[in-house]
Parts: sequence; structure tokens; C-alpha cells
Amino acid sequence: MQNRGNHKTYFDKYYSTVLPTFEKIIDTFKTQNTERCEIVATLYSAWEDLLHSNKPFTDADIVNEVLNNWHESKTRISQDRWLSAIQWMRENGFAPNV
Repeated sequence: MQNRGNHKTYFDKYYSTVLPTFEKIIDTFKTQNTERCEIVATLYSAWEDLLHSNKPFTDADIVNEVLNNWHESKTRISQDRWLSAIQWMRENGFAPNV
């Protein structure tokens, strides 16, 4: 750990504009379990993919994308839980913007 903290100069130089977002993510998820983090990360990515398609879609379409086009392990999480996580993401500022 002798180099601990040496990254700060480089982080500040290249990423200072994203520091508030970075801190929000860390503060929000540091107490969450792995599955909760997985849900939000997966939804974010699937949601962003659909936004890039430039086609209209619903929350149900986002969940469908996750449950049918991602790894089969995602099906262990109920559709209702995916849908409520989408709402939580909107309410807490974690919905993707394209």
C-alpha cells in the first residue's frame, strides 16, 4: 500500500468533472448488497441500449430485454422487482440519459 493515494493527481486531472457523480454512486451503493447493484447496473445497460436504438419502448420492454436477451441467471429475479428498480432509478437520478 505504499502507493496508496497516488492516483488522486491523475483522477483530479482527468475525471474531476465526474467526481460528484462518482461520489453519488459510491454513497448510494456502498451499503447495498451485490444483487441490488447487479439489478441497477443491468437495467442501466439494457435501458441505455434501448435508448440508442431510437425506437419507442416501455419499462416492460426494458425488463423483457433483461430477462430474455441477457444471461439466464437474470430470471432468478422477479419481473416485479426489475420494474420497481426502474422506478427507484428514476426517483434517485440513476436513469440513463442519451
